[in-house]
Amino acid sequence: MLNGIYVSTAGALVQSARQEIIANNLANVNTSGFRRQMAIFSRRPPESRERASEGYNISGMHLNPLLERIDGGVFMDEVATVHEGGALTRTGGDYDFAISGEGFFMCENSAGERFYTRSGNFIPNKDGYLMTTDGEYFLLDSRGQKIYTRDPQDIEADSIRAVTFKNIRHMRRHGENMFTSNEEPVFSAAEVKRNYIEASNVSPIVELISMIEGFRIYEANMQAIRYQDRTLGRAVNDVGRLGR
Repeated sequence: MLNGIYVSTAGALVQSARQEIIANNLANVNTSGFRRQMAIFSRRPPESRERASEGYNISGMHLNPLLERIDGGVFMDEVATVHEGGALTRTGGDYDFAISGEGFFMCENSAGERFYTRSGNFIPNKDGYLMTTDGEYFLLDSRGQKIYTRDPQDIEADSIRAVTFKNIRHMRRHGENMFTSNEEPVFSAAEVKRNYIEASNVSPIVELISMIEGFRIYEANMQAIRYQDRTLGRAVNDVGRLGR
């Protein structure tokens, strides 16, 4: 009975965490270049197998064959980023750029640290350097230099190139729209389109369906916990009373 409560609790917890991820996706549905996130779950093996995999000696343990058939529920293995491209929208903005294909814009903060983003709406700061709209990151050209401009025509068509990595999945998220990587970037063959912006790759319909599905699973687990708790309470109180 207790094992059932633990399994149901694990199921409720991962669905609660999943709801937070979905809510964040929906909050960024209009954020340029945003990449949706997705919760990845894994099945937890029975405790004896889990302990054996961790190096515990279980040879002397008494194992219940019936309980060994019941797994340990689920846990959140990772929060993965979906790097599928969003729709490109023509804005006509002189400092708007979008990547058609795989790749990232190369940026740098004031400390000289490198970051990478798909969000291509930039603005010149008071000194004439192109920056992200929050004023935190400088856009870099193909040589890794800050881009200085006093007029949109100053920016050469091929001065901004997309970069990519051998394993995009290993990139780490930084805030909503930035990523970091321990790998050295290489130039991507993707086209950088001027006067365009890439939309978020979040589909509100897909996220809402996932949210409803997750809520139903969460409620089912909570109902199972309540049922098992009542059953356990009756077993303790009523069975104990009959034995007197």
